[in-house]
Amino acid sequence: MIIHNPELAKQIIDSCSKPITQEAKDAIQEKQDSVKVLLEKKIEDMLSMIDGAYEIIELYGNYSENSRQKEWVKNWLEKARKYGASPE
Repeated sequence: MIIHNPELAKQIIDSCSKPITQEAKDAIQEKQDSVKVLLEKKIEDMLSMIDGAYEIIELYGNYSENSRQKEWVKNWLEKARKYGASPE
């Protein structure tokens, strides 16, 4: 981006060179905290869904006669356990 207005360029440079205010730091921290809470809730929901899928796959996944499907079930269950999923 090229800025042709020297006054605008000076304002941008000046604003970037000023130290961040405590108010701005607090606002950033507040946004980070709210995102953290949202992500924690989403992760909790996803783990709950994985636990449900784990139960279904564990119960019904081995009924297949196909060896590739059985291998997929085995691998999926191992990965799910790695990330904390369980049938409980």
